[in-house]
Amino acid sequence: MVQLYIRDEVSVLDKPLRELRAFKKLTVRAGETVTAEFELSPEQFSSYDPNGATPADRNPSADFEAVLTISRDGKTYTEHSNPVHVYIDTTAKITKEEKAAPQKQYDGKTQWQSNWGTQPNDADDYYYLIWEVRSTIVATQRYDFWLVDTYEYYNAPNAELVAIRLQGQSTYVPISDPECGKLYNLTTSYPSGRYDYILTRHLKETYDPQETYSFVNHVVGNVHPRDGVDDDTDKPAQRRWTFEHPVFVPGSGVGLSYDKYGLDYNDKKVVNSESIRMFGLEPYYLGNTDTISNLAWY
Repeated sequence: MVQLYIRDEVSVLDKPLRELRAFKKLTVRAGETVTAEFELSPEQFSSYDPNGATPADRNPSADFEAVLTISRDGKTYTEHSNPVHVYIDTTAKITKEEKAAPQKQYDGKTQWQSNWGTQPNDADDYYYLIWEVRSTIVATQRYDFWLVDTYEYYNAPNAELVAIRLQGQSTYVPISDPECGKLYNLTTSYPSGRYDYILTRHLKETYDPQETYSFVNHVVGNVHPRDGVDDDTDKPAQRRWTFEHPVFVPGSGVGLSYDKYGLDYNDKKVVNSESIRMFGLEPYYLGNTDTISNLAWY
């Protein structure tokens, strides 16, 4: 039994290392050598993705053929291959959406930054957060990409979406712009993810008096294939962010001592870091304050 296998080394689909395409049973006598010949059709080299492609994607191309011409001794010999066509399965879809926790409020970047665009008149009245979004996209055709944030839907008073900066854009696009969060006619596939950023803000007057507060931010990524055949795909993601004002509660007793340290961007304990500003305990000794901004005490 002679078997013929093929292997696709460039497919974007999850396929086996070898695929059986033909086999033939031959009778071979001892010491004899025979040749097995197979003829494969174009369909036997094509693939179909049930999760992304549709039958319309597999419409055949126009027929084409190979032409071999040989000239010798003043004569020309020409041979034509049998006409064949190919099937191209194109798709564009989003397969995963992930949202990371925003930059912490004690990282020194909660005030308006010049690279965010035009500063609002009331910018100094707010704290700002940047939420990172990673979208995994597989594409073998052109597509449009939309990122929709639903920050304002989750009962957060005096907190709002400000702008979105998509990968490839040099600045944030305000939500007042109809094209905010939209890109068109893309060709790039992002199997490891593309990174986009959402800028939100919350009012200092509302949240400074609160010892702790949190926000839940939802986002939806949408991919629209431009061939008019494949359906749109979308993926949601959400992330909760919580902030707690650091407070120092002094104790009493013989031999009492305090251990001071801060938290970095990943909530890891650090003793000395550029992310934590330096301070002394003199304000506590003098009774001038009962809190230390930007430091957590335990």
